[in-house]
Amino acid sequence: MPADARFCPYCGAARPVELRYNIHPEGEHADQEIAALFFPALKDRLRDLLGVSVDNQPFLERVYSSGFRDMVQRRAAQTAQSIKHQPRSNDQLNHLIENLLEDLLDFFLVRHCADLLPFPLPEDILSWQMAAPARDDMQEMILDYLDLASEELPTHTDMLKMPVEQLRNAAKYFLFADRDERIFLIGDLSVLGSGSEGFALTENALYWKAPLHTARRIMYPELESIRMEPDWMLVNGHFFNAGKTLNVKLFLLLKKLGRMRKM
Repeated sequence: MPADARFCPYCGAARPVELRYNIHPEGEHADQEIAALFFPALKDRLRDLLGVSVDNQPFLERVYSSGFRDMVQRRAAQTAQSIKHQPRSNDQLNHLIENLLEDLLDFFLVRHCADLLPFPLPEDILSWQMAAPARDDMQEMILDYLDLASEELPTHTDMLKMPVEQLRNAAKYFLFADRDERIFLIGDLSVLGSGSEGFALTENALYWKAPLHTARRIMYPELESIRMEPDWMLVNGHFFNAGKTLNVKLFLLLKKLGRMRKM
């Protein structure tokens, strides 16, 4: 099969999903192999949030001085036991380990590294660990992640109170939601406050239009690549910028939404 093919061009069979992590799920040392994944994952997260020049050493030392290494080992052992008692496909294993690592990273950075980070991360995001909120809880989760009270960007969570002209422009220029699609948040990125440029989070997707860029919509299950740049983000390769600190919180939120929709 061609390297980039998802299906066989001859018989149509789907390419088998490969295990992304270097572990042996049924092996004697699966717990140690899972625990060892935390450190490269931490380095990747720090690079994403703080840039390639970040000094990892203070964070690595904090893993031990805070006692968080013990938590990593306990959670890894629980995950290894779960895998042995309930065998999973490679796709399921990928999601299980990804969720474990992301939850551990969020907890470690929020609870143990506030003094090492140049920006605060909301403590409330920890209440959503290992959770896939129901539709009625999604807005609460989104607001906990974004901590809008600490942001200066104009945002609206009650569409009935949003100025009619701004709402009309958002719907005209980038918020192409279905009639019954619930809208949780609209952020205005336009210079004059017209609402013609901005972003929106609904129950199904992220919508946005950046200045001088085409309007975009990405459904949460289609969130494949979320990458931080020094002053903006790339969401599935497309430019997005809501401000430095809000970008960081949106980075964490979008990773959560992408994982949640695949659970």
